[in-house]
Amino acid sequence: MMSELLRIEFIDDNFTVEKSEDYQLFIQLGEIRNQLSILDNSHALLLLLSWQNDLEEDRVNHLLNLPYKSKQIIYNNNNILLIPKELYTEQQNIYYLNLLCLSKQQHKLLGNSTCNQRIQCLYSAPYDTLRAVENMYKEFDVISRSAILLNVLQKQLRGEDTVLAINFEESASDFTYFESGELIYHAVQPTVDADEFNFFLLTIVEQLNIKLVDTSILVTGKVDEKSDYYKRLTKYSTRVRFLDLTDQVQCSNSLIIDKLYRNVTLLGLSCV
Repeated sequence: MMSELLRIEFIDDNFTVEKSEDYQLFIQLGEIRNQLSILDNSHALLLLLSWQNDLEEDRVNHLLNLPYKSKQIIYNNNNILLIPKELYTEQQNIYYLNLLCLSKQQHKLLGNSTCNQRIQCLYSAPYDTLRAVENMYKEFDVISRSAILLNVLQKQLRGEDTVLAINFEESASDFTYFESGELIYHAVQPTVDADEFNFFLLTIVEQLNIKLVDTSILVTGKVDEKSDYYKRLTKYSTRVRFLDLTDQVQCSNSLIIDKLYRNVTLLGLSCV
């Protein structure tokens, strides 16, 4: 019997362990459960599953030990800085850590470029956390959630004018604002409940002088139309929509393809 700790949300008939060297593997670490996705070269989703992160699961361990074309860990960053690429050098990292009020003895500063190569997305990771991740997931590349989101949004929103994009994860929301096609703002905010989310939403709207009536709101992540977060958004705007990824990812299950926005960071759409 399958362990109740393991949830196989989708598996394609074409998935075979013998072809793993042609696949891309992605893992997103969560507070309670981790998620894993596997895609092939044609960007077809072959496997999507989750498991309780504090317990061993033999099937997951078997998947992790297969050879892959690429293996990536999505790091749920909180402390981030966006630096114009032409202004960034690694020699300045100590100053960026100071700006984040973090100690170089306890934290490492990591970075990923956005796909247009104009922005360096810097984020911190405690050394203890980073060592634990590297020991458990050997030979994985670590990529920040913010960098992935920025890459996806920059590609998907090309040609659109003004958009406020909100991605929902466990106890956090990523707010990203584009004006006249240019990135204006990106930040990660805690969202324990809908009231806290509402506070940050209205604060960001006020500070950036966003006119919600004229702004398209793009929603991704762990949210649906029944969510209190979604209902709060529809109180302020009639232009709320979920990100449509049906042209970007192939999937043989219609229920999964309609909900791809829930797993946007796990779908290999980043060109970091």
